[in-house]
Amino acid sequence: MVKLQKILQAGAILAISLVLLELLLALYDGHTKTRPAPDKQTAFDLRMPAPYIMFHATPDSDVTITTNQQHRTETPATRFITNNEGFRHQGDIPYRKKDNEIRIFVLGGSVVLHGLTNESTIPALLEKKLQARFKDRKIICINTGIQSADSDQELAVLVHQILNYQPDIVIALDGFNDIWTRMYFEPRLGYPFNWSTYENAWQSNQRLKQALADLSTLDMILAMSRIATRINPGLSLENRLATSFFSQSEPPAGQLDTVEIAVRLLDNWRKMSIVTRGANSKFLAILQPVNPGVRDQPVFRSFYGIMNKAIRQLHEKNSLPFYSFDRVLDQQQDLFWDPVHTYDEAHRIYAEKISAILVENGYITD
Repeated sequence: MVKLQKILQAGAILAISLVLLELLLALYDGHTKTRPAPDKQTAFDLRMPAPYIMFHATPDSDVTITTNQQHRTETPATRFITNNEGFRHQGDIPYRKKDNEIRIFVLGGSVVLHGLTNESTIPALLEKKLQARFKDRKIICINTGIQSADSDQELAVLVHQILNYQPDIVIALDGFNDIWTRMYFEPRLGYPFNWSTYENAWQSNQRLKQALADLSTLDMILAMSRIATRINPGLSLENRLATSFFSQSEPPAGQLDTVEIAVRLLDNWRKMSIVTRGANSKFLAILQPVNPGVRDQPVFRSFYGIMNKAIRQLHEKNSLPFYSFDRVLDQQQDLFWDPVHTYDEAHRIYAEKISAILVENGYITD
């Protein structure tokens, strides 16, 4: 009997303590206007909405984040420095350039964007390589890569951002996202990454009602608890609704056609070539390689087969500056850490090959 009383007393003390803690946290939140932190890092977003170009990295940032990349280092932390345009470039770029300055802008998806540091990205390593070759010129390579971007989005970046900065050379290193997005995120050709989520926002009232209905009584209780949401921010009502809303935002069904995807990519490269020529700039398009294990899957085998044949024909017959890096890392498969992303060692290989193309084809002269 005495033992039961002690248990009840301890339970009562614990319950009162929790209630008091909830009240204190409520008073504190009311005073400081704090909110539970969302699941994702709020200081930096790799896909911050941006007009006309869909999204890009948060501008004016200097943050260290943990990405999916498993770097061959003691820590997987990646330091991102972005300028006022969201480019992964340290310092804003003046519109007018100096007389001896060569500006090279590199378009692409996360393969271009990523690197353990700004200095270990493909554009930065390319700049270092070219600067060593052309010592009397000021070479600047600007990383305009965007997480998940495909060639349609890159075309918009070229028109709405890059042309403002008097580019001398524009390089597109891409291709993977054009087919990967169609496979998993948005099957409709010409639609950006996860566009269905934005479309579904038009039905927000209905979606939010459904999201609320999906929450159990326990979910609601935990969402109201300041203790629980501080221990696990994902339990907050805001984050639970966001998760439920996103789960309902499935892209509409579509049929994958590797020929149509390849034609779209090549047409976007053609448009980029026309735009850069009109701006008195030079253009270079490169089909990026993928992990051999992925490359041998039927869909990718078909897509890369079509692209390689078209690139060869267009280069030979029409002198279009299109190149393929397909299979260049097949003997170094360990440099891939997923289907398309590579460690920084591979970035050096890409930079050397791009530099050789630029030099051999007179993109930059002494």
